[in-house]
Amino acid sequence: MANIHIIFHSFSITIFSFLLLINVQRIKSSVMMADSEQQSNTAINKTTKLKSGYYIPVVGLGTSRIASTDELVVQAIKDAIDVGYRHIDTADFYQNEKAIGQALDELIRDGKIKRNELFITTKVWSNYHTKELALQSVRQSLTNLRLDYLDLVLIHWPMSFKSGSDLVPKFPNDTIIGSDLSKENFELAYQGLEDACDQNLTRSIGVSNFNIKQLEKLLSVENRRHKPVVNQVECHPHLNQEKLLEYCCNNSIYLVAYSPLRRANVALFDEPKLKQIALEHNRTIAQIILRWQLQRHVIVIPRTGKKHRMLENISLFDFHLNQTEMSTIKSLDRSKNNEGREIKFDSASHLPEYPFVDN
Repeated sequence: MANIHIIFHSFSITIFSFLLLINVQRIKSSVMMADSEQQSNTAINKTTKLKSGYYIPVVGLGTSRIASTDELVVQAIKDAIDVGYRHIDTADFYQNEKAIGQALDELIRDGKIKRNELFITTKVWSNYHTKELALQSVRQSLTNLRLDYLDLVLIHWPMSFKSGSDLVPKFPNDTIIGSDLSKENFELAYQGLEDACDQNLTRSIGVSNFNIKQLEKLLSVENRRHKPVVNQVECHPHLNQEKLLEYCCNNSIYLVAYSPLRRANVALFDEPKLKQIALEHNRTIAQIILRWQLQRHVIVIPRTGKKHRMLENISLFDFHLNQTEMSTIKSLDRSKNNEGREIKFDSASHLPEYPFVDN
C-alpha cells in the first residue's frame, strides 16, 4: 500500500506540473496576441470606490525594484499598460519615478492612454515627516512623474527618520537615526498630505505599513480634513492581516497588499493546499493567491517586470474560489511572531513608531 501511495503522489505532482505548464503557455500565447492586436482585458474596468469618491483599479503593478535600468523600467510600464494595467504604484524611495514618468508621458503623447484612465500612487519617505517637507515631496514626485496631479499619495512608513538628503541615515552600528518626534512625525506629514489634497496635487491620501494603533491615532484627530482611504501593507496567505483588514473595513479604509505573493517565497509556493486548489481550477498558484485577496476585498499590487507574468497576475476575473477554498487559504497564516513576514525593517525596530510590535 505504501508503494501505491508513493506512486499516486508522484502521479499527482506530475499532473499538476503538466497543467501548470499548459496554463503558463496559455498566458504567454495571450501576451503574443496582445502585441499584435488591441486587447480587451476585463481588469481595466475592475475598480472599487474609495471613501474619497474616486475609483481605484483592484489590481495594480508594484514597481519596487521592478527592473535594473531606467530603460527596462520604461519598457515594463509600457508592457503593463499594453496588457491592461491602469494602476501603477511607485514611491520616492524606489528611485524610479523619473523613468515611470517618461513611460507615462510617451504613452499619453502617443495616444496609447489618457491621463484620466490611469491611477498613479506614490509615497512620501520617512525623512519628510513635517507638513512642509511632505508637501515638498509630493511636488517633487509630480515633477518626476511628469503629472499635474496624483491619484493617491501615502505616508510610506510611520517611523520618522532624521531629515536630510540621506534617505536612510544610520549610526555606525547600522541602526537608523530617528527624528525629534516633537518636530517631525507622521501626524505632521499627514497634515502635509491634507494640504496636498486641498491644493489638488492629489485626489486621495492614505498610509502604508501602519498598525491599528497608528491608524486610530490618525482617525482620532478632530476635524480631520481628509481621512486615509487606504493602508498599504505586506499581505499574503502566510501573513493574512485578518485583524488589520477587519479594522480597516470597519473604518472605510481599503487594505492594499504589497508583496501579495510573498516575493515568490518557496515556502508559500510549495504549500500542498495551494497546489491542490490551483490544480482544481487549472490556474497558477499566483492566480489563486491573488484571487483569494480580491474576494477578501483586498487590492493587490504584485510586482513583476515580465510581460507574461503581468498578464498572469491580472487574469483573475473569470473564475471564483468557493468558501471552503477561501477558508483553506486563510488557514495557512503564519503571523505569530512575524514568522510569515518578509519585510521587517529591523534596522528601524528601535524607533518609537516601529509598527510590527503590536498589530
